[in-house]
Amino acid sequence: MKKIIPLSIIALILLSFSCCKSSKAQTSNLVSSTKHFSVVNAYYTNWVGGQPGIKGLTIKVFIDNPTITLDSLYFRNKQTALKQDLIGNNKPFICSTTTSKSPDFILSDDPKKEYGNQAPNIVNNIPFQLKANEAVVSYNFNNTKFYKKIILKKQ
Repeated sequence: MKKIIPLSIIALILLSFSCCKSSKAQTSNLVSSTKHFSVVNAYYTNWVGGQPGIKGLTIKVFIDNPTITLDSLYFRNKQTALKQDLIGNNKPFICSTTTSKSPDFILSDDPKKEYGNQAPNIVNNIPFQLKANEAVVSYNFNNTKFYKKIILKKQ
């Protein structure tokens, strides 16, 4: 009986180390280093809407392989779907996202005065650690999802 308890503790410790190792391997392979395409040009521009306080970004990504279709872009803690612009020769992938701030909230000791405040938008954190000018694009190749880190220039 005394030999069973130490063996089970050792088995538990070894099992926990193997679980940690496999989860680390999954996150390190998140951004693929394969060369299915090269980014020819990638930039973002700021835009301002027709109403006060409405503003955002338009992002364009030009690639050299017309058989690849980019589907998502992760930039500044947001995920946005990419669509291909079919007008012109270059056919860039484009997305737009808003950067407008939420309206001010009324904060009071009286809950009746706070009536009408909207619930805040909770931003989902993306699974990448990126700098301010870095983005990650996702695409499918041979029924496998790949990710590629790109650098965006401000236009």
